[in-house]
Amino acid sequence: MTAFRMNLFRTGPSECHRDKCPLRNSAGREFRAISGHFETPPAKINQVTIVIAQSLTVPDADGLHARLWHRGDGSERGVMILVHGLGDHGGRYACFAKRMLRRGWAVFAFDLPGHGRSPGRRGTAKSYDSVLQTIAASRKLLWESFAEKEQVLIGHSMGGNFAVNYALRHAEFDAYGTPDLSGLVLVAPMLMPPSFLDRHKILAAWGTGQLFRWIRLSKPPRMDQLTRDHAVAERLRADPLQHSRISLYLATQLLAQGRFALDHASAIETPTLVLLGDEDELIDQAACRNLSLRMREWSEFVRWPGGRHHLLYDVDAEDVADHLAVWMDREVGGVGPAMQLVDHPITSQPIQGCRTLGTAMLPSAR
Repeated sequence: MTAFRMNLFRTGPSECHRDKCPLRNSAGREFRAISGHFETPPAKINQVTIVIAQSLTVPDADGLHARLWHRGDGSERGVMILVHGLGDHGGRYACFAKRMLRRGWAVFAFDLPGHGRSPGRRGTAKSYDSVLQTIAASRKLLWESFAEKEQVLIGHSMGGNFAVNYALRHAEFDAYGTPDLSGLVLVAPMLMPPSFLDRHKILAAWGTGQLFRWIRLSKPPRMDQLTRDHAVAERLRADPLQHSRISLYLATQLLAQGRFALDHASAIETPTLVLLGDEDELIDQAACRNLSLRMREWSEFVRWPGGRHHLLYDVDAEDVADHLAVWMDREVGGVGPAMQLVDHPITSQPIQGCRTLGTAMLPSAR
C-alpha cells in the first residue's frame, strides 16, 4: 500500500472563487483547519454540501502535492482524477470539485512537478513518462480507497495531453493491476500549438529543446484568453502559485506526445468527452476535432459557445459541470441518478494510509 503523508489543508483566495472562499460557516465567519481543529468552529450548517478536503503529498511520486475532495461516507459514485494545465495547480479546482461532488463524484487533483505546492523548478518535469507514472500511482491508491468505484480521468490543456497519452499507454504503467478507466474527459487539450504560431519557430524551438533542455520560456497569456469571468481573472493575477514558465524539454515532449496521440487515437476504447470553448485561442482546435473523429464512436466532441481556455471556471462553469455530469450518467455504467447532497452531516473517514491533520467543510456550489 502506498504510504501518504498528510499536509495541512490551507485556505486561500486561490482555492475557490464563486463561493467566496476563504471558508465560511453559515454565519459568514471565516475559519481555517489548523492541526485538526477549527480556529472558529463552524456553526450548524443547513442546506449545504459537506465536503472533506484533504491535502496530501505523494512520496512515491517525488513528493508531489495533491488534494482530495470527498464526502467521507463512501456514498460517491466514483472519483475523478484531474490533471491541470501549464502554470496551474489543483487548488484552482476547488469550486469545480464541489460542483462534481454535489453530482456524486469525488475529485482528486495533484500538482504537477514544478507547479503549485509540488517540488521542482517551475515549468519542468523529470520526464514525460514520470507524470504518467504518477497518474497510475494515484489510480492505484484511489481504487483501494474508494471501494473499487468508477474512475474518470480528466485533463485540462497540458493535462489533457498527459491524460490522453495515459489512456493510450496505461498498460505500460499500471503494474498494480488497476482496471481500465471508466471514462476520459479532455478539456481544451493541448495537442498541437495554436495555428497562429510560426511553424518555423516551432521547428527551431524543437531543435533547441533537444539540445538545451534546461532553458525555460515564459509567455503569460492575456486574461481574456483564459476566462470571461472578471473575478476569476483577478484571482489568477493575485495567485502566487500561478506561473507561465515551461522548459524547452517539456514543450518538445508535449508536441511529440500530442502528435503520437493524434496518430494512435483510434486505439482508445474508453468513452471520451472532448470539450473546448469555441473562442479558445490557446490551442489548435482542429487537432482536438481530429482526435475526436479518429476515436470514432468512443468520443463526443463539444464546442462551447463563447467559451475561453479555462472552461471549468469560465462564466458558464455551472452549465459545463451539468453537461459533464449528464455525459457521465450516460457513458459511465451503473451510476444511477444524481445524489442529493444537502443537510447531510458526516464523519470524516480518511483514505487508507493517510493521517488527517485537517479537514474543512465547504458550502455547496450554487
